[in-house]
Amino acid sequence: MPRPPTTTTGRAIAVVVCLLLSTVAVAGAVPVSIDSVEFSGDGVIATDNGVTYVAAWQTQTITVGLSGGDTVQVCAQLGAGDDARDLSCSRTAGGGSVSLRVSDWGETTGEQTLTVVARNNSGTVDSVTRTVRVLAPGGDVDEDGLSNQAEAQRGTNMVSPDTDGDGLTDGSEVNVHGSNATNPDTDGDGLNDGDEVSTENSPQTDPTNPDTDGDGIEDGREQTSLGTNPADEDTDGDGLADGEEIVNGSDGYETDPTNEDSDGDGLTDGQEVNNYETDPTDRDTDDDGIPDGLEVSEENGYVTNPTNPDTDDDGLRDGEELNNYETNPTKPDTDGDGIPDGQEVEQGSDPAEGVGNTGLDVNGLPMVLGLLVAYALLVGAIIWVGRTRDDAPAAPEHVPTDGGSDGGETVAATPEPMTNEDRIRQMLDANDGRIRQADIVEQTDWSKSKVSRLLSKMEADGEVRKISIGRENLIARPGDEPESARSPFEEQS
Repeated sequence: MPRPPTTTTGRAIAVVVCLLLSTVAVAGAVPVSIDSVEFSGDGVIATDNGVTYVAAWQTQTITVGLSGGDTVQVCAQLGAGDDARDLSCSRTAGGGSVSLRVSDWGETTGEQTLTVVARNNSGTVDSVTRTVRVLAPGGDVDEDGLSNQAEAQRGTNMVSPDTDGDGLTDGSEVNVHGSNATNPDTDGDGLNDGDEVSTENSPQTDPTNPDTDGDGIEDGREQTSLGTNPADEDTDGDGLADGEEIVNGSDGYETDPTNEDSDGDGLTDGQEVNNYETDPTDRDTDDDGIPDGLEVSEENGYVTNPTNPDTDDDGLRDGEELNNYETNPTKPDTDGDGIPDGQEVEQGSDPAEGVGNTGLDVNGLPMVLGLLVAYALLVGAIIWVGRTRDDAPAAPEHVPTDGGSDGGETVAATPEPMTNEDRIRQMLDANDGRIRQADIVEQTDWSKSKVSRLLSKMEADGEVRKISIGRENLIARPGDEPESARSPFEEQS
């Protein structure tokens, strides 16, 4: 059957129908738009200055936020344009978001362009680009001496050479010092790891050991609070570890760990604690008037016990024996007269001079007592004679031999005997009213203890004053004392 001819009107109608259908199709398509692109997951290392660092051997998640469109396919591509390679793709019903997992970057490393492309069924396309830096496992992007993969395993920052900011690179901490690259104070001693090993600081300490020298004090406390050497257990070299010297130390004393002789007695703290059992914080442990150091040396001529105030148990303290009576503090009977020094002092006798040099021990005490009684009787007789003479009429200056006038021969009056006190007064007269005690001993040949007793009596009577100048005594009449404590003999010279 022949085909009917197409009329002009029919063709026009067909064109209109096609245009209407095309318009409806275009009007029904919803455009797609990428609103956001975010990276997450273990494989995302950091984002710095718009560059995202990713680990090539780990998985990353790229979350793409969308709007518009119906069924949409989203792809993450490495590169751009015709050279782009799909890393991961996913489809969504439109709108919302889609997650793309990327776990294979191939052999690609270094800085790359990542393109995210979204297409709907109508062919509408939207795309965005991001800059990523792909890190290879064996690389070292921050040049700190640790590979990228090693940093990922240790939890350090692949793009920061000093993760904990302690002054040491991560590689140096791990490979050289054995410290924790994520903790600035690995051993918790109050010092940064970098400060502990720095050659600019002296001394250097171990950043993995809070007490480098093992003295019982943390390095930080030694360096910042006590001023001791954290690398030397005995900073002052006194024989005691610094930890023993501070409060609650094992030696029971609080001594100065930076001063070998805390109490200034001439013995190191270690000698006092370990050798002599004296108190290193008390220069005179037994309170006998002699510093501990002098007691154990021969400077005084004797070695006494610094923990016993009366070494020879004679009733006198060691200091009294040396300073007051000049007796032997290691011998209970210095003069060997059978009477202990302390007992002699109580009786008023001289413990440094024996009676008649008898050399008796205590078994000869009766003889000694007899001698003392005889001596007392003699002294009493002398006193009685003196009093009798005082009661008698005064003798004339001269007596005429012929009983006549003054022109005759005369007999000189008998002079009064000079006492020991008179001799001292005479020496004071000859020296302008003051003299060294040592000079009196030298000029009279009396013992030091005898001179000391005479002067003590004269001082009690108000006749003289004892003035201590340095290690010697100056004897002066009241009113003749020097104006200051300096040696008066400088004024006389």
